[in-house]
Amino acid sequence: ETTKRVDFPVDRLLDDGDVLVCPGDPERRFRVVFTPGHAPGHVCLFEETTRLLVAGDMVAGVGSILIDPPDGHMATYLQSLERLRGLEPRGLIPSHGPLLVDGKARLQEQLAHRAMRQQRVEGVVDEAGAQGIDITRIVEKVYGADTHPAMLAFAERSVLAALEYARERDVVDERDGLYRSRR
Repeated sequence: ETTKRVDFPVDRLLDDGDVLVCPGDPERRFRVVFTPGHAPGHVCLFEETTRLLVAGDMVAGVGSILIDPPDGHMATYLQSLERLRGLEPRGLIPSHGPLLVDGKARLQEQLAHRAMRQQRVEGVVDEAGAQGIDITRIVEKVYGADTHPAMLAFAERSVLAALEYARERDVVDERDGLYRSRR
C-alpha cells in the first residue's frame, strides 16, 4: 500500500513477520509487524532482544494520532494497537515525540484514550435524540472551546472515524448528514 503513495523506486517489499538485520555489535534484528489502521500500509518494527518497538504513527510522544478516513480506519487501528500491546514492549519509538518508556502501559493508555473519545462521540449522538446531530455540533461538544480553531478540521476527521466505527457496530445511523443513535 505504501509503495503506491511514494514517487521513488522501492527496493524491497516488507511483509508481516519479515526480519530486518542491522549488523553491528551487537547485531539488531527487527521483526516487521503489519499495523494498518492509521494508514493502510503502516508497519512497526519490533526488536525482540531489547523489546523496543519502533511504533511509527501508532502512538505519539507529543499530540495525538489522527485516524483519517478513508485511509484511516478506527476498528483496524484498534486491532493493531491490541496486537502491539500483546508484544509487551518495554519502550516505544514514535514518529512524533520522545522515546516512551513502559511501552505496554502506553499502548493501554492509547486504547483507553480511544475508548473514552469513542464514548464521548456516541454519548453526544445519544443525547441528540431522534432529531439527530450534525458532525460540526458533535465536534463542538466533544472537543469543546479548549481546542484551537486551527485544529478543528483535524478533530472533525477524528470524529468522522469514530462515527464510522459506531456505524460499523450498528450503534449510530446517518441520514441526510445527521447522526442518530440506534440504541
